Amino acid sequence: MEFGQVRQRRLSDDIVAQLEAMILEGTLKSGERLPAERVLAEQFGVSRPSLREAIQK
Repeated sequence: MEFGQVRQRRLSDDIVAQLEAMILEGTLKSGERLPAERVLAEQFGVSRPSLREAIQK
């Protein structure tokens, strides 16, 4: 039996997906500045470095 390689999702990938969803829903407007890093990190319940990694993607 062969098994395919399992890729573990990174937390930053989940944050990117949530940010994209917020833009598509209209919660965040395209072209507008994002809320402060600290506010977003608290809102998502993640560390600021994880949030920074997501924003760089």
